[in-house]
This record gives sequence, structure tokens and C-alpha cells, in this order.
Amino acid sequence: QRLLDRLVAVLSGANPQEVSNTLWAVATMGQQLPPPQLQQLLDRLVAVLSGANPQDVSNTLWAVATMGQQVPPHQLQLLLPAFQERLPAADPQAVANLLWACGKMQYLPLQLLHSLEQHPQQLQQVLAAANPQDLANMAWACGHLGYTAQLLPGALLQQAAKLLQDRGTCSLNAQHLCNLCWSAAVLDLQQCVPQVLQLAAAASQVFSTASDQGLQQLHQVHLWLLDSQLPAPGQGLWGVLTQQQLEQCRASWEQQLTATAKQRTSRLQQSVYTAVLQLPLDTWQEQPQQEQHTHDRACLIDIAATTASGFKVAIEVEGPHHYVQPGNTLTGPTFYRNRALAARGYALISIPYWEWDLLHSPEEKQQYVLVKLSRLAGCGGS
Repeated sequence: QRLLDRLVAVLSGANPQEVSNTLWAVATMGQQLPPPQLQQLLDRLVAVLSGANPQDVSNTLWAVATMGQQVPPHQLQLLLPAFQERLPAADPQAVANLLWACGKMQYLPLQLLHSLEQHPQQLQQVLAAANPQDLANMAWACGHLGYTAQLLPGALLQQAAKLLQDRGTCSLNAQHLCNLCWSAAVLDLQQCVPQVLQLAAAASQVFSTASDQGLQQLHQVHLWLLDSQLPAPGQGLWGVLTQQQLEQCRASWEQQLTATAKQRTSRLQQSVYTAVLQLPLDTWQEQPQQEQHTHDRACLIDIAATTASGFKVAIEVEGPHHYVQPGNTLTGPTFYRNRALAARGYALISIPYWEWDLLHSPEEKQQYVLVKLSRLAGCGGS
């Protein structure tokens, strides 16, 4: 802290690399920066941005995301174009770390991604030089941000499969493999199923080293393949993972859902639930319930209900963590959940937090839900 205090005192003389290295070091040591000091360092980097190289920008965003903090949107809108301008000079790690950081901060760098996509030869050079960690980080970022463009996510899986074929199973660890497979599932990349199966087979060989997160990702991949009836109806990852491995994945997933269900519901969700309960009694067959599992425990529904006509409804209360900025687009995991609910016969009523916050009286909130229900009926839902 004394070193940081001193740096801030002479910050007007710091160059981009000195600012970036400081943030990188603090994050790498697992430390935190007080928000005022973080902002001072970010302000300095932006002030001398013309002299920054791609690694300076990438390391800065990586550090802030690793510390679990945020770069203000107005500064992201300066840093990301600066990185994009210097993209030809960026190495794969700089690209991967920047995309990973954007994923953590739930900010979609659309222009940068489009720039990569619009220069296939340059993209191929980046991917060919990338190591497994770089590929996995980029795939995870695309998945989490819900970036569904065909070129980059598919190219990442193809390059990982090629790496696996050329160098063998030891070239990618369990988390790399799980992140890559998971990205295909959340983005619904059905054309990449052969690569997914190849990568999942490699994950089976290093299964004992997979984290709980990795097991849960593989279970989501299995469910996605079953729902998509790929590679064959009812098969999923059967035969790719062993029965015992699939059972471990399922158990880890269900344990996570159970833990989530036991958490205290947010005030936002409780407010929506109160409005749902105040609807006319003949709206539902029985009282709607919070935190309900689907019959196969694939999903946890915020508020589950059955309309008077027997139609299953999943009311999902979408807080800020369900959205990517700018533009409030849904995250990849939220898209995945929506597809999984539809595959299980649920009609979705999505309640964005910013819409709900504009409603004040109980009558307004009830009317809002009724309008959503009527739209379902108009689409043949009941």
C-alpha cells in the first residue's frame, strides 16, 4: 500500500506500461486496490493511451477483472478501440486475456470481435499461435457473452481439436476442455458437435482433475446434446464419458442447484412473486412456487406455475447479472437456460429488472404480468 501511495503521488509521470504493470502485479498477488486508487490509475492510462501497446490495455483489463472490479463504461469505450487499432501487433495471450476480462465484466466488445471476424487470415494466425489457455479463455468469453457469430467460436473449437490431434491429450487440461465444450453448448453450436465429442473424450481421460465447475459444464453439454438430439437421439455424452463420470457430473450439477435454491431470494424476485400471487385466483391451477426444479432437475425456475388451462410457465426474474452491456443483451448461460426450459415444455415469461423498476403500484405490477401472460396465449400458449 505504501508503494501504491507513492506511485499515485508521482502518477503524472507514469507511462502506460508502468500503470499496466502495477495493476497486473496487484491482481497477480491476489490483492485489491481501493476504488479511488484504481480509478486514478485508470485515469492515467487513458490520459497516455496514445503511447500504450496492446499488452498494456489487455493486462489492465485482465487485472481489473481478476480483482473482481469494473472499468467504467466510458473508459472501456476508449480502451477497447485503442486495442482494436493495435490488433495486428497483439499476441494471442493479449487477445485472450482481453476477451476473458470483458467476459468477467459482462461487456461485449462487439467492434473488436467483428474486426477479428472480418480478417479471417489474421484470425487464423492468432488462433494458430494460441496456447490451450488462450483458446479456452476466448471460448469461455464468447460463451459467457452470448457471442453467437459462427466464425470465431467455431474456429476456436476447431483449433482446439486440431491441437488435441497434433499434440495429444496432455496438451489441454481438464478445465480447458470443459470450457471449450461448454462454450459450444451455451452458444448452441450444433455444427461443432464432432469437435465437442472429441474434446469431451479427452476430458474423460483427465476427468479426475476436473473441478466442480468443470463437472457442471460437462453436464450442461450432456443436456444440450440430449435436447438437440445430437449426435443421436437420447445419446448425449453416453459412451464418450463413462456412466460413473456422467453420474458425477449430474450430482455436482444438482448439488449446485440445491445450494442456489436454498439461498435467500432477491427483493426483486420477491416483489415479482408477490404480484404473481395477487393475480386472480382463476389464473392458475394451483399456487405458483418459487425455486422449483424441472422434472429432470436440469433447471431451477425462479417462479414456476401452471395456467388454468394446464400450460406450464417459467417466470424468470432477470437481474443485472443476466445481461451483457452495452445494450442489455442476454448472457450465454441465460440463453442456454431459456432453450433448456423450452425443451422441457415451459413457456418463458422474462421479467427484466429495468422494466420492473419502473412499476410502482401493485396494480401496475399485476397488469404487467397479465400482459405477459396474454402474449403467451396469443402465441398459442394456453
